[in-house]
Amino acid sequence: MNKRVFKVLGLSVLIFFTLLFAFSTGVSLYIRYRIPATGKFIEIDGRKVHYIEKGNGSPIVLIHGLNGSANNFSYSLMDELTSSHRVIAVDRPGSGYSDPTDCKDAILPNQAKFMAEFIKKLGLDKPKVVGHSLGGAVALELALEYPDLVSELKLISPLTQFQSEIPDPFKSMGIRSDIYRWIYARFFATPMSIATEKKALSVIFPNGVAPVNFGVKGGGYVSVDHVSFYYAACDLAGLEHYLKPLSEKYSQLKVPVSILYGTEDKVLQYNLHGETMRERNPSVRLETMPGGHMIIVTDPKKVAEFILERSNS
Repeated sequence: MNKRVFKVLGLSVLIFFTLLFAFSTGVSLYIRYRIPATGKFIEIDGRKVHYIEKGNGSPIVLIHGLNGSANNFSYSLMDELTSSHRVIAVDRPGSGYSDPTDCKDAILPNQAKFMAEFIKKLGLDKPKVVGHSLGGAVALELALEYPDLVSELKLISPLTQFQSEIPDPFKSMGIRSDIYRWIYARFFATPMSIATEKKALSVIFPNGVAPVNFGVKGGGYVSVDHVSFYYAACDLAGLEHYLKPLSEKYSQLKVPVSILYGTEDKVLQYNLHGETMRERNPSVRLETMPGGHMIIVTDPKKVAEFILERSNS
């Protein structure tokens, strides 16, 4: 190849990555404009933390899952809980509108420490903690490390056990190298997420169709943002060496734990993450209902009933 060919190839690659960069940046700016932060901000360890709060009464704290946000709960579930409770949904670090931590610090013990600081910062008296998906693992770590801060756990479609296979909608996040993770997130994550949206929805929602306006009102479009993708990938990497040790401590739980799973969940199977959890701690209560992974969105009344039920433990 002569120098002219190399120059043409080099220029083509530069143009290609410039276009990808511009596209991802433009989509990110549009998403942040279209879905502005609607909650409040506090500061924890020098970083801004965004949360949505509604209602009055005894507190309930909601922890979202991988590549989610507080808006996943505010779409419909929060309104089912606020008649008798103060309900707070928080954006975990790097998610939604909360400032990120360093990627290497996105491990379960640090996630639990963040939630403990959040609960103390808001002055919440032993709230009921609800964790969805990855938020379930965070809630379990929180209850084990800071049992005096929690009254009970209500886990919805929770991640409780280590599994080597990453669920289909999140496989592209399974990048171990931080530099490759950043490159993929910055240039490729947004266009690839848009291109594979239908396939992802077919796994996350039973009928493959998101509820009306979920992209905006429920924060679904935020998951396309390259920043959200990168820190979600950090969250996923942070599970690798911490989820299995966490699962070995479930017998030490001192607070009541109840789990609700959709029988059509294609992201996390309830027999692994529900039945196995109960085997490790027989006091855990396990319920199932029709629905997929996002039952917090598709059947908020049923999920709210489960959350509000008093534990017999």
